[in-house]
Amino acid sequence: MKPLKWNATALGDLQQIAEYLRERNPATEQAIMGILIAKADQLTRMPRSGQRRFTRPNGTEIRSFLLDKHHRLVYSVSVGDIVTVLQVLDLRSDQDFYR
Repeated sequence: MKPLKWNATALGDLQQIAEYLRERNPATEQAIMGILIAKADQLTRMPRSGQRRFTRPNGTEIRSFLLDKHHRLVYSVSVGDIVTVLQVLDLRSDQDFYR
């Protein structure tokens, strides 16, 4: 099982989600963040479990995975099943989908 990689955009998205939760409901911040990260970690065992959005010319698949009713994780699966989290979308906002 290969480790899950997170790019800078995805880490920034997690930080923004944590800040949002901390401001509105601090009691749930750690629990929700733990759930989001645990679900993302499942991709190390089942990298193609998310919906395929498109495939790049080099064979890298861009996929997305619904974490909960408010968050979608966008990730890539490259040769050798290396998974990199590209973005964590808050579905309540007008955040752009990764391209």
